[in-house]
Amino acid sequence: MSRTHVSTERDDDEFVVQGYFTLAPTIVTEQIPGSSGSRREGYPSYVLAKLARNLNVAGTGHGAELLAEAVVKTVEAADAAGGRFLVVDPHFRDLTPEGAESLRTFYRKYGFADLEESNRMYVTISTLRRELAGK
Repeated sequence: MSRTHVSTERDDDEFVVQGYFTLAPTIVTEQIPGSSGSRREGYPSYVLAKLARNLNVAGTGHGAELLAEAVVKTVEAADAAGGRFLVVDPHFRDLTPEGAESLRTFYRKYGFADLEESNRMYVTISTLRRELAGK
């Protein structure tokens, strides 16, 4: 089960998609540094399955705004149903090495860390909650 959130802007008589993101529940089976618990069972979490912005809004901060909205939705879901992490699985295979590093840098800027056993990145829900409380 997943939910896709779409950001639009009205342009004359049309709505133009500015970007979107998809969140879904997942189980993280990779080892998370500093986490206790059985890896065999995994950690209930959420995955930011896709985050994309319209190329026409590149450089405007819209990607960061979409990520911020995804964080709010993730914390709300975790408050209602539990969960320990938000993970991202960036599509590095479609990028040049420079593009992949740029994408990793984007997520690191918002507190995500690399999962050593995969290409995925993660941040704890408790970290996200603290960040939201500080704003």
